[in-house]
Amino acid sequence: LTGVQLEIGDQDTEFEHRSYGEELALCQRYYQKVPSNTSSPNYIYDHSVFHYGSSFYASHTFMQPMRESPSVSITTNGSYYEAGSAYTHGSITVRNITREALNFHATTGGGTNGYAGGVYFSYTADAEL
Repeated sequence: LTGVQLEIGDQDTEFEHRSYGEELALCQRYYQKVPSNTSSPNYIYDHSVFHYGSSFYASHTFMQPMRESPSVSITTNGSYYEAGSAYTHGSITVRNITREALNFHATTGGGTNGYAGGVYFSYTADAEL
């Protein structure tokens, strides 16, 4: 059903038309799933920085600011990439979640202290009422 607007009281107002993009942005304040498709590979790629020889740290900005700090679930393909090499990593810990972004961290089986690398990951962010 489309093209319907409910009103409270006796006064009607002009119908509010919003584009698909506007509606999507409003919805993304409550829930985001990245990537949203089901095709393979089912991950996005984001940079991270390798620190202290055994861990990587990364931050990621949400597509739209959430209405409040969301609960986040994150998964990866299990590898950390640096200078053409792939290294396995442990479970990802999500921390410092705000309305705009999140930070995540994991231990890894290799890499070079201070080098930049990357990780493939997907997540859901939920700030529903």
